Amino acid sequence: MTDKRVLGTLLAVVVAASAAGCAGGAGADDAQQPTVVESLPAAGADDGAPGGGQENGGPAEVGSEKQDAEEPGTEPTPVPASSDGPAQNWPVPEPPEEIYEPTEEGAEALIQHWFDARHYARVTGDTEPLEYFSHEECVLCQSHLERLDEVFSNDGWYVSDPDDVGDTYLRMESETVATGLLALHESDFESFWEGASYGVTEAETAGAHQFRAVHEDGRWRVAGMSLIGEYGAQTVDRRESNGDGLREPESAIHTNKAENPQEDGAD
Repeated sequence: MTDKRVLGTLLAVVVAASAAGCAGGAGADDAQQPTVVESLPAAGADDGAPGGGQENGGPAEVGSEKQDAEEPGTEPTPVPASSDGPAQNWPVPEPPEEIYEPTEEGAEALIQHWFDARHYARVTGDTEPLEYFSHEECVLCQSHLERLDEVFSNDGWYVSDPDDVGDTYLRMESETVATGLLALHESDFESFWEGASYGVTEAETAGAHQFRAVHEDGRWRVAGMSLIGEYGAQTVDRRESNGDGLREPESAIHTNKAENPQEDGAD
């Protein structure tokens, strides 16, 4: 089970207001969102021909070559995402058994798996696992899915390592609703568009996120996720209450609206 003790004073003070905002439905998704990816050019904005990634040995060509190279009767060799194209034959993240149970353990199991499914979608273009554990009401989730579809429809992809969920605090609001806070250690990732690199997004600090999960249709799903600032428990004793249960910026949670626009992620 995820260690819930290490958030200490930070989570004890912030979670009540954060959870209340999440439980309200719009709170989590109306707050600042984790970065989905840097802005990308419109399709065809490059001087190259449309679908240039495939013309120059991009995703489709690389994938077919790898597949043709496999001998009959052998397991396809997983090929990680790289500057040559998206991942090929990449293993699908295995959902934990607990994720299907309406329990606290099930809600906890959802969190890391959701980010694993997001990483898998970014490097392969297969969004089905991510969509399966994302609720239709989750603004961040739908933003990710739409952006991934746009990127891969324009010979794009991402190259990155998986993200790591650190300290987590979770509270069961009911048997089918959970809210909480988590520390997310995102990996740097490189974006590709029309077969060419569009730059690297660097993750300099761990982010503190609030989330809301619901158990519906036999599984837990993310119903809300938002970035609320930087995570750093070492400064927690210096915080002062602002009167509404939240904390002012000069604390373990450093608000950064200027750097993090309303639209997202949680990479």
